[in-house]
Amino acid sequence: MRTVTVAGKRLLIHEREDWQLASQPVTGPEPLPSLVHWAVIHWPGASVGWIPPSDVASHLRWSQAMYKADPNRGYSYGYGFVIGPNPIDWSKDPVQTDIWEVRGFDIRIASNDGDNGMYGEFTNPNFNGRSNSCQIMASENHPATNDQILQARYYVAMSDDVYGEVLQAIPHRVSDATSCPGNYITSKMPVIATRPTGTVPVPIPTPVPVPSTKKKGRTVYAVIAHVSGTNAYVVSIDGGLSRQTVRTPNHMKSIIDAGAKFVESGTVATDANWGTAPVKTNAQLDDFMGKLTA
Repeated sequence: MRTVTVAGKRLLIHEREDWQLASQPVTGPEPLPSLVHWAVIHWPGASVGWIPPSDVASHLRWSQAMYKADPNRGYSYGYGFVIGPNPIDWSKDPVQTDIWEVRGFDIRIASNDGDNGMYGEFTNPNFNGRSNSCQIMASENHPATNDQILQARYYVAMSDDVYGEVLQAIPHRVSDATSCPGNYITSKMPVIATRPTGTVPVPIPTPVPVPSTKKKGRTVYAVIAHVSGTNAYVVSIDGGLSRQTVRTPNHMKSIIDAGAKFVESGTVATDANWGTAPVKTNAQLDDFMGKLTA
């Protein structure tokens, strides 16, 4: 277990080493934290009468083994974290939570495909590369407890601290064609999205439409993701990755024109010639998005 301080409260979080088998460790690609702007809430998707097991460690080992053994999967359990059903003594210091790390923050999640609306427009690895996730162990007949809802609020606030911004907390059904995380947890999303400090995220503004063109098999310019609660966008210029603040449509056009000049001149976008925004190399972007094709 490890101790984290979230919203002024010390919490004990169960680490992967507290439950996983050495023969079946959780594995997966590294995320790009700068692109993560959503915290997605799930439930197990079990039958109506499913009873959340109190032995969360054993359940996680079973789930991990099932995912590893399934020939149609073959990968690790996909959530960032899981919140168990056990009661919490909030008077303790630190509070021993029922929050369990699965992929955590250091392994890219595999639970959010993102096939609804704007999320489906993202290139591989889809919405998984732009979000973290937490499963609340509950079902229709065994709805999430108050302790689980409060822990979900701390999970979102902890994610804010890790990613350095106020994330958009959403139910899984917003990003995928699914009923997850059930009607009760979905009804509690305004509560879950309210951090223990009372902070709530700024609504996402309407993105500016941006054209995408290709030249010699690479993208000349394309918006990759919106930065939650701001008017900033993560953009790709000939495979380089940058973050730009867009003020007006004309400003967006000027950025597109500048990006096109980089490509036409054969100049590689760098920190020095692309302002102060961080720029990733083509190789780093390929590693994250997969290679672009003409």
